[in-house]
Amino acid sequence: MIPLAFLRPAAPWMQRFQGAPLLWSALAAQNPQRGLVCRRQQGRPQLFAWEVATGRLTQLTTGGRGHSVAAIAADGEQVYYHAAEDGGLGHVLRVPFAGGPPVNLTAHMPPFACWYLTESCSGGFYGFMAAGEAGFQMFVVDARQGGTPHLRYESAELALGPNLSYDAELSVIATTGPGRDELTLEAYDNRSGARLGTVWDGAGAQLTPVGFVPRAHDLRYLATTRRSGQERPFIWNPRTGDRRDLALPELAGDVQPLDWSADGAWLLLRQVQQARHRLHRYHLPTHTLHPLAELPGSIDSAYFAPEERLLVHHQDAVTPPALRVLAADTGRPQSVLLADDPLPPAQPWQSITLAAADGTPVQAWLARPPGSRLSPGPAIIHAHGGPADVLLERYHPAAQAWVDHGFTWLSVNYRGSTTFGPEFAGAIIGQPGTLEVADLAAAADWLVAQGLAQPGAIFVSGAAYGGTLALLALSRYPQRWAGGLAQAAIADWRLMYEDEPEPLRAYQRQLFGGTPAETPAAHHLASPIDHIAALRAPLLIVQGRNDPDCPPRQMQQYEAALRDHGKSAQVVWVDAGYSASAAEAGIEALALMLDFATRLLPGGQL
Repeated sequence: MIPLAFLRPAAPWMQRFQGAPLLWSALAAQNPQRGLVCRRQQGRPQLFAWEVATGRLTQLTTGGRGHSVAAIAADGEQVYYHAAEDGGLGHVLRVPFAGGPPVNLTAHMPPFACWYLTESCSGGFYGFMAAGEAGFQMFVVDARQGGTPHLRYESAELALGPNLSYDAELSVIATTGPGRDELTLEAYDNRSGARLGTVWDGAGAQLTPVGFVPRAHDLRYLATTRRSGQERPFIWNPRTGDRRDLALPELAGDVQPLDWSADGAWLLLRQVQQARHRLHRYHLPTHTLHPLAELPGSIDSAYFAPEERLLVHHQDAVTPPALRVLAADTGRPQSVLLADDPLPPAQPWQSITLAAADGTPVQAWLARPPGSRLSPGPAIIHAHGGPADVLLERYHPAAQAWVDHGFTWLSVNYRGSTTFGPEFAGAIIGQPGTLEVADLAAAADWLVAQGLAQPGAIFVSGAAYGGTLALLALSRYPQRWAGGLAQAAIADWRLMYEDEPEPLRAYQRQLFGGTPAETPAAHHLASPIDHIAALRAPLLIVQGRNDPDCPPRQMQQYEAALRDHGKSAQVVWVDAGYSASAAEAGIEALALMLDFATRLLPGGQL
């Protein structure tokens, strides 16, 4: 039963969850006064036609699982999107920019999953990847010739894309390829279906596709590679095979290309270092880098726009996601085009650095309740998902909810997190769940030493991989915690490997250095189910019955083992998993956790 005390509709923390934040935007390639916006509406992503000059948004989709896989036609007259039903399967639909009844463009096909949909910059051609019983199939459609999808690629291996060249002469997809865990880029001639070439940079050198230059008669394709250990851009011409890598030695950390300029002369780059973003422009003809003004917070995406402007999706701890206009030459803010409705104020984050047990510097984000500096109180140590991820400064309703209820909140970018260099990120390979958990324990000690938290009132929490770390932390360092809170956690990596989709199996093999049969000791150390006997603190787990990314069987076994060992633990099963987009699901899960943690404090309240 959901604790009613935490579900008051007017509560500030609930209002933050119920906002309508921007997720992404795009301009029509040949008519930039029209655009397409995806924003969260009643907890699910929905599509809106965007009149750029006035800022007017017309909602095009409603209900269902939400709609986020979409593209606007180059002339701005139509919007294409994938409409998924239960199970993620559906069809490609087309709807007029002004709204109206959608047309099913793939009614002759069985329902399929789809993660990417695009139209060529010249207009008239669009492409999509259909994933279903037949595997992965790439279709390219000439909408001016009847709109029949033409199959141009199929494989049982994971495939993403396609990206289309300006006039849809070529397409590029990313695929794991036979026997490979890393992505390979493959280019195809859309008229003949012939494969033109591939790019694979070797084991561990992950490739990330970006897209073709938006210019006629120009077949340069932009992507990134990690073959140097850090993410760097490269430009490839699939027709000629020419390749140009941008080493950018003057930039530390990862460098991710976000967009081409319309004339193909400039790249917009995002530098990611030490959990911070910074934008740069790179002039290809002169090989010169032009840093732009720093914008504190997170830059989720950005692209070139007419009139020497950049449009940037930005957020920080106190500001929900907004679409900002920056001057293209300096990066200085000019205006805000789109933003969420006003929400209750939030507390700022502070970046701190603490020392791990072996002296390694570890960065973390700290948020505190107003007035809490007078005396230490309860605290939450938060572990982000991943592990190959990082928490940057962003608008985080769950973090603010804990702060609203009197908890100090500290999120740790533990070892394994990206943006702190390849050695830091790679330190956990072959031994996941060891260094990360030690860093969480060090964070708890730091809070106590700084007088920011009361010993005996510190909780460890996380979702997905972070939830797994929370379970491990409770067993490895049982005396440090007042309780544990986990969501969509992995309790047994061996059962996880048996039940999860192949792309996640490939990542698990990379993380552990092999399969469970090949690395049994590492899988034993990282599986919380093998360490239940050491649990001391109460535990709450919120787990999805229908979460394809975290199959339930391994947690069902963990729940049974908890009962067998007589542990103080509660597993709450919900219909959706951690990836569910509905605001209600996030509110209910957090309400359970707030109630659980509050009851464990001295006196059962703050």
